[in-house]
Amino acid sequence: MNNRPICRTVKDAAYVLDAIAGVDADDYQATSKVAKYIPPGGYAQFLNARGLQGKRLGIVRNPFFNFITGSLMKETLNGHFSTLR
Repeated sequence: MNNRPICRTVKDAAYVLDAIAGVDADDYQATSKVAKYIPPGGYAQFLNARGLQGKRLGIVRNPFFNFITGSLMKETLNGHFSTLR
């Protein structure tokens, strides 16, 4: 199982979103229609170090994690959930 992150930071993820959500010159007809929803200046401008302060995150475990039978996988997921806490 590959558990390496796609991006190292949320800021990196915002820049990736800017790249993949932009207008594609090779597919202008399709991508230009949704370009009006992309904020001028990109998504990274909205990042705030305290943006999630006081927010709550819910993780729906049932039924999405019912398939996990191995204790190592359960320990790994519970470790990630603890990190989020």
